[in-house]
Amino acid sequence: MPDETTQKFDVTKFCLSAYVATFKDTLLGGTDGPPSFKLEPTFFESKCDQAGETVLRKILTGMKIVVSMSMKEIETGMGLILGESGKIQLSDIGKDLFADKGALVLTPIGMPGLKSYRFPGAMLLMETEYKLSGTEEHVLPVSFECVPDANGVIMERVD
Repeated sequence: MPDETTQKFDVTKFCLSAYVATFKDTLLGGTDGPPSFKLEPTFFESKCDQAGETVLRKILTGMKIVVSMSMKEIETGMGLILGESGKIQLSDIGKDLFADKGALVLTPIGMPGLKSYRFPGAMLLMETEYKLSGTEEHVLPVSFECVPDANGVIMERVD
């Protein structure tokens, strides 16, 4: 007999699907399974005791989110990484990623009722490991660092 706790779960709301990713109004395509979000807060700790170890206050001083996903549409993902020039070149060193940030929107595929997520201050991180495999299905891992936009929003759920 199920207990009261297990009767509160609605398995139709479990996210098992892939998502469609859009970055700066450009459709990137589908993901291989759901993306992952890593919240990375920074804190200031106020300590005051003889040993200097007892935390009296912990103050949130900053927040960023790293969104990682594996893209199924390799050419679109490679186009994102290579940029408009179609190449990675030495002149990319020193580039201000904040100048190139934009909205990343993740929309679930085939799961009615699930919400989309929007990260208005997303920046593509130029790091990936892609294995060229002609014998098995492959994906292109990409990551975005998401920082507050002009309104202070880092992540929002949208309909």
